[in-house]
Amino acid sequence: MPQPVGPARKYAGDPNIPHTFVGSTLPAGPRHEDKGFNNYVEVIPPSFCDLGAGPGVPMFEENAAISGLIWDAPIADPVQITKAAYTRNPTAVGLDVWVSGPKNQNLVLTAANNNTQQVPSITLKEETKADAKTGTYHAHLEFPRGGTLPAQVTVTNLTSNPQSRDSAAVVDAVVVTKSEFNPATNTLCIAAHSGDEDSANPVSPNQLTLEAPAYGAFGPATDTCAGAPGDVVLEKNLSDFAPDQRFAPEGILVSSSKGGSERSQPIVLATGNSSEATVSQTASDTAIDILGTGATVLPLSEDPSRRVVIVSQPEIGSVYRDPATGVVSYGAVEGMATSVQTFFYAIQDATSGVVSNVAEATLNVTQSVAPPVGVVDAQGVFRTSTGATINILGNDVTGVTTTPIDRTSVQLEPLAGYTLGAGGKSLAGPRGTITVQSDGSLRYVPAGQGGTANNTAFTVQYTVANTSGNGRRSAPTTVTIVLKSAAEAIAFQRVRFGNAWDIRFTSTYAGAAGAVTLTPTATCSLYANTTAYANGTGTPLGVVGSALPGAGTNAYVVNGASPAPTGNNWVMGCTTTSGGRGSRTGTL
Repeated sequence: MPQPVGPARKYAGDPNIPHTFVGSTLPAGPRHEDKGFNNYVEVIPPSFCDLGAGPGVPMFEENAAISGLIWDAPIADPVQITKAAYTRNPTAVGLDVWVSGPKNQNLVLTAANNNTQQVPSITLKEETKADAKTGTYHAHLEFPRGGTLPAQVTVTNLTSNPQSRDSAAVVDAVVVTKSEFNPATNTLCIAAHSGDEDSANPVSPNQLTLEAPAYGAFGPATDTCAGAPGDVVLEKNLSDFAPDQRFAPEGILVSSSKGGSERSQPIVLATGNSSEATVSQTASDTAIDILGTGATVLPLSEDPSRRVVIVSQPEIGSVYRDPATGVVSYGAVEGMATSVQTFFYAIQDATSGVVSNVAEATLNVTQSVAPPVGVVDAQGVFRTSTGATINILGNDVTGVTTTPIDRTSVQLEPLAGYTLGAGGKSLAGPRGTITVQSDGSLRYVPAGQGGTANNTAFTVQYTVANTSGNGRRSAPTTVTIVLKSAAEAIAFQRVRFGNAWDIRFTSTYAGAAGAVTLTPTATCSLYANTTAYANGTGTPLGVVGSALPGAGTNAYVVNGASPAPTGNNWVMGCTTTSGGRGSRTGTL
């Protein structure tokens, strides 16, 4: 392929390497929901147009290749004419041009062509502030009235390489001398004139129109709306739009038939008798004592026809009015310190719409330490035992503060079919008795020692407070109690002694038990013989050791170096804290 002629140039990209579109945050369009976001190009042709996939079938592409010449030529510094306006009186014409551009540039103002030779050209001056250039330029030209005005002017930036320029139409200056709204008569009065004056007609010769709001053309002055000499006026009674309601416009735009325009902000007159409201002293300053937790209803207005207007918010927490009920509440920040919070409010009459004066509400907030957060517990209890102690507070937390949990504050919640003791300190019923102990734990004694159902469960609930003494309690927390009813069975897999004991067995009470994993501790002791063992009631030669089952299993491994066995009639007896018992005579 022939190489380009001329100096070497730099190019970007490789047309042979496609790149996937990425970065779009717009949802994918119809038929492409699987793409997630609109990282693709789709062209939907007319029904008879074939883009390669058949007539009317859209072209879909997720990849593109970008390549091209890197621009290495100089870049021009742009300039912009922001306004070019003229004024004309019987003797002279004035032309003012404002330009925006980079700072410290050499800008020249000329006519756009050679049709207006009487208009001088000029180098624009740059405005400075605190001796610093601003990038704002201006020129004021005056020339005899008799010549022709240029239709356009051009500004050229000689500092820029390459030179840059901008052209703009020359329009007449529009002067708004009066812009008022009288609320007593609901009338808008605008007085203005074009800077293009006619010596034979002192009244503005160029037609003026109020463009925004679009209220029409200007006309001669009236007895109730007049401006300076030479002004034309627009007087509009906004009551003419009834039944619509029109307000005094925030701003207006007056335009001329010669292209000029000017904005103004109407002044709303204070007439002394046209106020839409008078002061209504129906709201009063108030002080309210509250606890710094949750939402507290504020007694600002108990009359549903009087709506509370929340003018400001307190520094900490927030005030909210329910639009359905009108109830005003203060939402505290949990754990906030004791403080005084203030906000301002007013009252609106729901019938008349009259709004009261602004009053101050003072909230004397007392710190409310957040209650503890209870965490659910689950405990296995062996029916063959006389009961079990359940440590329910071990996993509970103090909440958003570090105030300690008060262990003496534990209270049981009512339970259907059970009798709740005084102060919530006990429950008695079909499954047994639960008593709160002085350290906050629960003591559970099953009802009876029989039963055939294994791993049966039931639940109780409790609440607890902290030591702050503010009476706030945790949400009810559930304790699940699982009962083991069948007799525990121990099965040995190994009983050996080398340099140390290696004892291995399983228990039907260990391992999975419904929703609770039971882990009774096992202890093994050596007895001289069967007589000495006496079914676990005799005196052992010594304790070999104790162990818990392996994690998540029902298997035990007990090791120990002593006592060493003698002969072949010795007995190894093992018991569990859940009441299980088993023995082995001799080596296994």
